[in-house]
Amino acid sequence: MLDQFPLTIAPRYTRAIHIQRDFHDLHHGLDGYQVTPLVQQTARRIIDGLAPENTERAFSIVGPFGSGKSAFGLFIAHFLQRSVTARRQLLGSLNATPRGYPAESLLTLELPSLLAVRIPGNNSSLRYAILSNLRLALSDARVKTPKLHALQGKLESALQDPEIDPARVAELVAQVAQYLREEGHFAGVLVVIDELGQYLDYAARQDEERDLFVLQSLAEMAARSGETPVLIVTILHQAFERYTLHASSTRRVEWAKVQGRFVDLTFQEPSIQSGSYNY
Repeated sequence: MLDQFPLTIAPRYTRAIHIQRDFHDLHHGLDGYQVTPLVQQTARRIIDGLAPENTERAFSIVGPFGSGKSAFGLFIAHFLQRSVTARRQLLGSLNATPRGYPAESLLTLELPSLLAVRIPGNNSSLRYAILSNLRLALSDARVKTPKLHALQGKLESALQDPEIDPARVAELVAQVAQYLREEGHFAGVLVVIDELGQYLDYAARQDEERDLFVLQSLAEMAARSGETPVLIVTILHQAFERYTLHASSTRRVEWAKVQGRFVDLTFQEPSIQSGSYNY
């Protein structure tokens, strides 16, 4: 009897979300995704940063393992990179809008489109991960123009520099955003750093402060990005200071200063609902 009603599991539940690989595989990444009240609230808070007068454009999403943070990162990357029409289609494909209500009742659709730079967690240098995934995002066929070649050359040179400065990394992100706006492809850039804790662990073990201060440089640049918006979204299992438990008091103060540049957004579904949500 049970064979007549086989149990099917959405592909994205069978393994962890990989924010880079799964971006182009919606069947795996967002099949069955539920735009819960928490998802709406968190997305709205990030979207608010796109207001021209808003300087809060760096966010840290913090929540326990299995709370759906990476799936949210995938969702917000898709939502902000799309056009207004494609955003409506995305919400429709997820059956996110109650019957009879427009998609606009769920999330604002009239927003600038941002090129999504997706950075999966890795036990390596954050500065070079940002640059390499920025270069990868620019391989999108829609953004190819003669000017792109010179910009890619700058990224290549930076990737070969063993002493690349955090401010230089942030400057290159800003230059990409400006290029995209001038060429009419996108209005700016969204940088999503998943599993940031892996990069923080690496920075702490290697005593590499530049891989920490690149976050500060990015957040400060994003706050100044004005009408060419740059949004920074990091995803963590625990707050920054948890990565400095065995560090000196001076280092803990420095890391706290960096965290202070980010707006903390707690991401955890109510326990009564969590059984059916985005895990």
